Amino acid sequence: MKEKDKLLDELAQLRKRIVELERNDRLYKESEKKLQKANQQLKANQIKLNESITNARFWADIVLNANIGVAIGYADGRLGECNAAYNKITGYSQEELKKIDWNNVLTPHGWHEHEMYKLNELHHTRQSVTYEKEYIRKDGSLIPVELTVH
Repeated sequence: MKEKDKLLDELAQLRKRIVELERNDRLYKESEKKLQKANQQLKANQIKLNESITNARFWADIVLNANIGVAIGYADGRLGECNAAYNKITGYSQEELKKIDWNNVLTPHGWHEHEMYKLNELHHTRQSVTYEKEYIRKDGSLIPVELTVH
């Protein structure tokens, strides 16, 4: 009888183990499905990201190669990136422009009040403003410009 009890006990343990393995198998399959779904979403997101990068490069090329000067200017007087047309307008290289204060170097004194008025308008309305002014070129000459500030 001991032999039979021992076998029944082993059988019960094996059944428990089978239930545990079946549960683990279900969990594994569920995890695998979730992982496949996540991979599909990741691939879709990668495609969207690549399309977005392509689009950004397209527009960046247009801006960088435009015959209209484009520059990123900050309220503290720094200039960020600019295109070759902007360099040509000012007579400064990209490296030189990054070292100057556009408000003090490029803007003639007589335009400061008008410019501050327009920049305050931008600040209060949060709408782009377009205005005319002059720049002092590197060679000291004045050149009329039209700015649209965002």
